[in-house]
Amino acid sequence: MGVTIQDIQQRGIRFSETIEACKAEFDLWTQRSVEILTKQQEVFSSKIHNAQEHIGKLGAAEREFREEILLKDRILEEENRLEEDRSAELNQLRQRERALPDTLSKLKVDVAQKKGQLASVQQNYEMQKAQRVATLEGMQKRALKNKEFLGLAVERIAADHLRFNLVIDGKCNYECIFSVYLDPHSSYHLEQCDPPLPSSLTAPAIRQLNRTNNFRCFVLTLRKAFLSEQRRTTE
Repeated sequence: MGVTIQDIQQRGIRFSETIEACKAEFDLWTQRSVEILTKQQEVFSSKIHNAQEHIGKLGAAEREFREEILLKDRILEEENRLEEDRSAELNQLRQRERALPDTLSKLKVDVAQKKGQLASVQQNYEMQKAQRVATLEGMQKRALKNKEFLGLAVERIAADHLRFNLVIDGKCNYECIFSVYLDPHSSYHLEQCDPPLPSSLTAPAIRQLNRTNNFRCFVLTLRKAFLSEQRRTTE
């Protein structure tokens, strides 16, 4: 049998229909594939986003962990430094503790020396005080012996102070009072003087008394000075 043109046309029509069906099926497959890929892309994008967030959280956690490690390292360094300081202070305390007996012994020796020095100073002071008292007592005794001749009354107002009441020529209306002080260096000083006398008269008398220790001459000098002052004021 021969192939007719009609057969060829029918075959072409069937082939075209087959091609159209394949094309429609391919388009449907393509659309479904695109939809599937789109959904997969969305899911993958969501997973990527979640993964990025997780990575960010992991990075933050890593930074916090590193900061904690650094903080622990600083704390450890500080603890080590404090331990070194404590050890150094403990060593110093131990050294001081070991040196304490020697220090106490030295302090005891120093205290004993100071006590000895104070005792010596106190003894010297008492001796000087006794000498001043003895000197003043001698002055008082000598003054009392010459009371009638000099018209002089003596009164002790302190351990190292004497007050003198001098009556000139037996006239009660002219009474002279003066006091003498003996300092720790055994030097005489004229304190009270009534009526007052000029220093040009009293200063030489005190210097002479300190130089000669002649109390009789000193009283006579003041007596003359009082007489001179009386005559000057009554003229």
